[in-house]
Amino acid sequence: MASDPASYNSQGIALRAQGRLDDAIAVFREAVATYPRIAALGVNLALALDERGDADAALDAYSAARNADPRELSTYAGEGQIHLRRGDVEAATRAYAGMLAVDPNHLLAHQALYELEQLRGNLPAALEHQRFVLERRRLFSAVAPREVRRLLALYAPGDLQTNVPLDFLIDPQTTTLHKLYLTGPDALAGITLPGYDIMMNAIAESAHATGTLATAGLVLRAQTRPVLNDPVDVFKTQRAAIVKVLAGLDAVVPETVTRTREELLAAPPALPILIRPIDSHAGHDLEKLERPEDLGVYLGRTHGTHFFLSTFVDFKRPDGFYRKYRIIFVDGQPYPYHLAISPRWMIHYYNAENAANAWMRDEEAVFLEAFDSVFGPALQRVLRELAQRIGLDYFGIDCSIAPDGRLLLFEADAAMLVHLNDPADVYPYKHRTVPRIFRAFERLLDDRIARSR
Repeated sequence: MASDPASYNSQGIALRAQGRLDDAIAVFREAVATYPRIAALGVNLALALDERGDADAALDAYSAARNADPRELSTYAGEGQIHLRRGDVEAATRAYAGMLAVDPNHLLAHQALYELEQLRGNLPAALEHQRFVLERRRLFSAVAPREVRRLLALYAPGDLQTNVPLDFLIDPQTTTLHKLYLTGPDALAGITLPGYDIMMNAIAESAHATGTLATAGLVLRAQTRPVLNDPVDVFKTQRAAIVKVLAGLDAVVPETVTRTREELLAAPPALPILIRPIDSHAGHDLEKLERPEDLGVYLGRTHGTHFFLSTFVDFKRPDGFYRKYRIIFVDGQPYPYHLAISPRWMIHYYNAENAANAWMRDEEAVFLEAFDSVFGPALQRVLRELAQRIGLDYFGIDCSIAPDGRLLLFEADAAMLVHLNDPADVYPYKHRTVPRIFRAFERLLDDRIARSR
C-alpha cells in the first residue's frame, strides 16, 4: 500500500488508467484522508468519481480540495465542466469566475466565460472575454490521439454563430483541429502554422465578418493544400444576395431588402412584412409588422441602425401548425437534421414543442429516417440545384414547404448548429440519423485530401 502522497497519486492514476475506477477511488479516498491538505489528491479523486458517473460526489471532492488550497485552479475548472454538462449555466459561470478571481489572466477561464456569457444573453461580456484571449493567442490546437486527418480552420472573432461549429462535427479522437483566428489583414504575422492536410474557411456570412472573409480568401489562395468553403461562395448566403443567386429556381425565396432606421421612418414599408436587425440570429428581434403603428413601436425598443425587411409567406398547415426543417448540405448532398413544429409562425427548435409532444417527435423521425417521403423527387431536385448554385462544400438551410408544395427558403448559412446533445431516450431517432452528417463531413475531408496527393 502507498505510504506517501506521490505513491498514492501514482497508484490511483495507474488504477484509473486500467479502468479500475472503484479501486482508484478507494486509493484516492485514503490518500485524501491521510493528506487532507494536498489538493491535487482531492482533484484526482474528483476526476475518478466523475468518470464513474458520481457527479455529486465529484463536486464535493472538488470543494474539499479547494478548501485545502483555494488557489488550485483545476477545482474551479472541474466544477465548471460538471455544471455545464448538466446545463446549469449560472453555476458554471460562478465556477469559472472563481477561477479568474485566482488568476485573472487564465485563458481557459476566459474562453469558457466567452461561451457561458452568450448562453446567459450577455454578448458584450462574452466578446470582452474573447478579445482578452485573442490579444494573447490566435492559434488553438486539439491534437487527435488517433490522428487520421489534420484540419486547419480559419475563424473570425465574434459570437458563437460567426463560425461553423466544427467541434460538434468532427471526431476529436481521429481529427486534429487547428483553429486560427484572423484578427486583421496581417493575421499570419508571427504565426507558425502547424502541419495540416486541408484548410477550411469556417467563417460564415455576416456584416461584421466581411473584412475577415476577404482576409480568409487571401490566406486560402496563398497555400497549396485543398480548401473548403471559399469566401466567394459564403457571400452568396447573404439574405439580400441569395434572392439573385436562386433566381429562377422552382422555390419560394422571399425578397429581402436592407433599410436604415432613417429610411424606414421616412418611407414606411407596405404591410405585413418581417423585420429584423442585420446580423441578428435565432429569431432575436425578428417580428412581423401588421399595423402602421407597429413600426414605431418596434424601432423604439430595438437597437440597430440597419434592418432586413422580408416578405412574409404564411406557411401554416391545415392542422394549424407551422413546420421548419433544417437541412445540412455536405459536398452537395442534402441531409435532414431536425424538424421544429409549433403553433407560432416564428419558430425555432429551442422554442418548438417537440419535446412535449410524441406526435411531433414521430413526424420528425419520419423526416430524418425517410427524408425522400417528406421531400419528394421534385423537392430533392430543387435542393440539389440550390446546393450547386451556392457552391459551398458545407452549409445548411432552414426552410419549409409552401402551401403550393414548393420549397420555402428562410435562410442559408454555413454556421448552422449541428450537434447530438439531445437525450437519446427522448430522441432515439436522432442518434441513429444525425451521425450520417458527421460521417459525410469526414468523407468530404478525406476525399479532398486524397485528391490532392
